[in-house]
Formats: sequence, structure tokens, C-alpha cells
Amino acid sequence: MYDIVVHSKYLRTSTMAQYPCFICNKKFNSEKACHQHLCDAHEWPFNDNLNDNLDTPKPWVCSYCSQKTFPSKELYLLHVLNNCPRIGDQLQTRHDEVLEIILDAAYDAYGEDENWQVNSVVKDYPHYQLPCGIQSKPGSQSPDIAMYNRTIKEAVIIQLSVPWESNISEAGQQALTKMEFWSSQFQERGYHCFCYNVEIGSRGFIPSSFYKCLKNMYLHDEDISHYAQECQDVVIKYSQYLIEGRPEGSDEEDDSYDDSSDDYDYYSDDYYTDDYYTYDY
Repeated sequence: MYDIVVHSKYLRTSTMAQYPCFICNKKFNSEKACHQHLCDAHEWPFNDNLNDNLDTPKPWVCSYCSQKTFPSKELYLLHVLNNCPRIGDQLQTRHDEVLEIILDAAYDAYGEDENWQVNSVVKDYPHYQLPCGIQSKPGSQSPDIAMYNRTIKEAVIIQLSVPWESNISEAGQQALTKMEFWSSQFQERGYHCFCYNVEIGSRGFIPSSFYKCLKNMYLHDEDISHYAQECQDVVIKYSQYLIEGRPEGSDEEDDSYDDSSDDYDYYSDDYYTDDYYTYDY
């Protein structure tokens, strides 16, 4: 599995000193330097294009806290999709819907081998049983996805975040810090532990961390592209639900849903553009 093994020492160094570009994966010593690189090398932000993925009827009013003072669509979306303190569990719903797709990819990679145990907070309980002697922090749920093989003593941990696109690097560092707790326990028990932080932007951006994770699970390029498209579609769908103030996880009143057909689209053509920001690494 290449050099993706994450030891506790590496995790501490990474979280303190390395900020990877989520487009080309070049590393920097500070968030400021990484952001400057994004602007200079990749003409970041793609804000206008990403904003076009979502329909935001005017006036820009938050359905949850009724805030109205948004000078731009971008600031309105930042508030509703990631920052509003009153949204509650709907952010977790969006996270879990995307995680189910990554879990499908994990089953595609490992599910046929009966020696691999695949667990996830969306398939099992949020506090599912890890191998004997490996614990989660009190009050904290188990890893988003944890896979382990007792025969060859290998484990894979995946943590998903759905951040605002300019906060992807920060979200990745937070995930690495969280995974250190589990990774060190697996290693103490003789496992070769592989850790992946995966981020999907809340407006549909798919960064390099997604492709790195699935490539290192030995999935074919066409399968990776398929899962990337599914993740993008689902995150845009549930972000649109957040904007519309729909009930948690609800498909109610989805005008583009046709119950009479097995082949329906969740989105009309007006919901998002075809100018997707996916990258093949």
C-alpha cells in the first residue's frame, strides 16, 4: 500500500508542520503559505463556479437562524452550508450520506475477502466494537470507517469531512489528529495501520485526498471516477436541502423525483452546472 502507512510520529509531524495542497498535494509549513500557493498556482478560489452548483433564491435569508445580512451569495452559502450554529443534525446527515458512498467503495475493495472486517458508523452503531483492546475516546464515536484483517495484521481507518472548500486543508489536519488515537492502538497490537483523511467540499469539490484514498485501495480508475461523481452529486443534493430548510434526510417535495420511473434524476438541469471540479491523480 505504498508509503501511506501513518505512524504516530508522522501524524504529530504532519499536524504541526505540513499543510498539503488539496489539488496537487504539495506541502507547506503554514496554512497561509498553502493558501497563497492555491491562489498563485491554481487560481483559487473557484468560488463563482462552485456557487453555481447550488440554487439560492433571493433574498439570502438563513432558514435556521433568520440571519439576513449577507453581502454576497458566497458568504450566505458559507454560513448555511457549514457555519450556522442552529442547523444541528442536518450537517451530520449530509456527512453520513456521503460516507455511505465511500463505504460502498470500501466494500468494493475489501468486501469479497472474508478475512477483512468492515465497520462504519453508518452501517453499525456509532460506537461499534473495535478489535479487542482498541478503544474510542469516552464520548466519541468510533472511526467513520475501520477495516481490519486479523490474519495479516493490517488495518485501514478512514475519516470523512465535508468542509467549506477553502478549509479542506484544516479539516484534513483535524482528521489526522483524530486518527492518531486509533492508529497508535492498532500499532501497539502489531497491526500495520493505514490512515486516510478524506474531504468532500460542501459545494461539490473533490480534492486529491479522495483519489489518494481510493487509489490506495487498488480500485480501478473508472470505479474511482464513478464514486467521485456519486459523492459530488450527493453532497450537492444535501447541501441544497440545507439551503431549502428541508427536514433531515428528506426527499419530500423533490420535484425532479419521478416515482413512476426507475431511471430518475435527483436534479433538474438548473440545479448544477456540468463544469465539475474533479481531478484524476
